[in-house]
Amino acid sequence: MRKIMVLIIIVTMIIPLLSLMTLPIRSEPELIKIRVGYLPYMNYFPNWVAEQKGWYKEYGLEVELHMWETGPPAMNAFAAGELDILWCGSTPVISGANRGLPFKILWIQQDWKKGLLIMVRPNSPINTFKDLKGKTVIYHKATTLDYWFSSMCKMHGMSKEDMNMVHFSPTEALSAFLAGTADAYVAWPPQSFILLKQGYKVIASGPDLNKFPEYEDYMAFDQIIVHENFLKKHPEAVIKYLELVNRAINYYYGGEKNIREILELTNEWFLKIGLKAITEYNEMELLGPYSKVIMNLELNEYFLGPENDVSKSRIVKLYRKESEFWASLGQIPTDFVDMSKFIDNSFVFRLLKLKRNGETCINLAEEYMKEAKSKGIDVSKAEALLSKAKDAFSKSFYEDAIRYAKEAQKAAIEAAAPSITITATTTIAGAAVTKTVTNVITETATTTIVQEATTYLYASIGLLV
Repeated sequence: MRKIMVLIIIVTMIIPLLSLMTLPIRSEPELIKIRVGYLPYMNYFPNWVAEQKGWYKEYGLEVELHMWETGPPAMNAFAAGELDILWCGSTPVISGANRGLPFKILWIQQDWKKGLLIMVRPNSPINTFKDLKGKTVIYHKATTLDYWFSSMCKMHGMSKEDMNMVHFSPTEALSAFLAGTADAYVAWPPQSFILLKQGYKVIASGPDLNKFPEYEDYMAFDQIIVHENFLKKHPEAVIKYLELVNRAINYYYGGEKNIREILELTNEWFLKIGLKAITEYNEMELLGPYSKVIMNLELNEYFLGPENDVSKSRIVKLYRKESEFWASLGQIPTDFVDMSKFIDNSFVFRLLKLKRNGETCINLAEEYMKEAKSKGIDVSKAEALLSKAKDAFSKSFYEDAIRYAKEAQKAAIEAAAPSITITATTTIAGAAVTKTVTNVITETATTTIVQEATTYLYASIGLLV
């Protein structure tokens, strides 16, 4: 009889296990593939950071990175359907718009004019811009750098025909200049900063163009553009990609706390693009004039706003200015394309609203916990949720941050339930109405009372849901 009982117990234990074996295995969500094109310059570094840190999968993305020497061939690949997203300068974007390519501008990637330098050898007799006349100058044709240099020529009463202009790719230009191929080099980061640290002489820099009234608002900027076909098919993947970009930017330019890892990543990047490692330099010193102008969400708001009328944005004015210049040289038609039709600022403003809402919810949770802890109440559950909220916020997962922060608020309220009284005032039909609910969250509280209290509470702080 005892053996039978043991057998029954064993069978009873095994049958549920066998049934579990027949359940379908839950597969991970399928990753969305994005083909991203970028150029070998420091302002496109966030892509490298995200790849090396292994962050793509966290955002549900499978990202393929494709590096191009300059913007024009990258834009050609984009036009041919080989890329879904492209990082490039304003010049190829204006050219692409004039070609009627189907894309949207999502993000402006900083004013890096301080990194634009015309470099000559330390003992060179060239000391001013006009001294370049008749000299051999290395540059990158049909790029944002070309626009700056050509504009400088115009302001000095010169043209590129006054010099022997030699085009090299960025990975070849530095070596060619160091080998004595040219008298001067129109360079951008990181090549310009490397030469600067090695003692080469600067005869002109990006901000010099701002000294002329005609170019007082000049800035050198890049942008992230997305193909309209991909945007229509995967709008949520696009927002996730921008969350990822925002995280990588904040990490890389986040200060000294990441300095050693940043230096290692930078050296690997330099080797990848054909430059020597910079172990002898302080990374933040090398990027000093560059790293302070990176475009975060708030600066994108400044350049891509107002939200509901992008035609009045500052960036459209800059596009128009550059378009006029290229049209004067016969590079594009004088019948200008309206660049505002190529801008979609909804993604930036969506992220901004989520970020600010997340900050508000986190701050409110901290206030609740502070009040409860002052009364000796254990809020460990709320603290754990708040920690998750802050972690999500640091990764630009703002929706998750909001959710965890609201759960932390609720946990803090539940912990302090016997002593909490919520008073909220709102306006109904023009009259002020005050609602006071004591012991809001208790086992005996009715659903109606809890809902009323929550509604009035959120309404009072502008977070009515």
